[in-house]
Amino acid sequence: MKKITVLLCALLLSIILNAEPINMYRFGFLAPQDASIGSMFGFCYGSSIDNTVVLFPSADLFYRNFSKERKIGYATDNANNPVQTIQKTSDISTYYLPLQLNGKVNIPADSKFKPFVGGGFGLGLLWENVFVAAFQEDNADHTFHSTVKETKFYSGFNWNLQAGVRYSLSRHTAIYGELFYNGGRMKRDIQVTDTGITWNEIDMSGVGLRIGLEVPAF
Repeated sequence: MKKITVLLCALLLSIILNAEPINMYRFGFLAPQDASIGSMFGFCYGSSIDNTVVLFPSADLFYRNFSKERKIGYATDNANNPVQTIQKTSDISTYYLPLQLNGKVNIPADSKFKPFVGGGFGLGLLWENVFVAAFQEDNADHTFHSTVKETKFYSGFNWNLQAGVRYSLSRHTAIYGELFYNGGRMKRDIQVTDTGITWNEIDMSGVGLRIGLEVPAF
């Protein structure tokens, strides 16, 4: 089994090294389960085989920011212009970085528009920057909560499926649009307890849409 795996890896490496290299730049949006919809930027370095099969590693960055503000003061300056004092009560920024190995197949068609399907798998990394200002609850005890300011790191297995349409601008250049599904549950604080294994999790699985550009790699 090990010999077969080594031979397959060597064959795949030989194919990639002898294939035509291309760069892919892409931009879009992802709507994950446990975060609001955010922007996603990506870069891929691919190897095109007969302009049909493309093998490529990819790195994408998802970003989403959520914040709350409130007015805590109102005054006028020396010119009698209104001036407001604003306080940011919370700010949460999510940075999500899926690093994956992918394959894509361009389906032959008698047109410059060619459909394709593909997929990939890899590692997902997620950072969540959290700031919550100190506040006091409006209850009988007037419970006071201290300021929270921390960065949380999560990671986990990541995979994706994609389908779209590619339009050739020239023999080596094309633009494309695709619908994709990203699968990934990012975890942290995994602990073994007397009652079982526990962890904290952010589910980044969801549907996304993006456009991209393929150009020759120099």
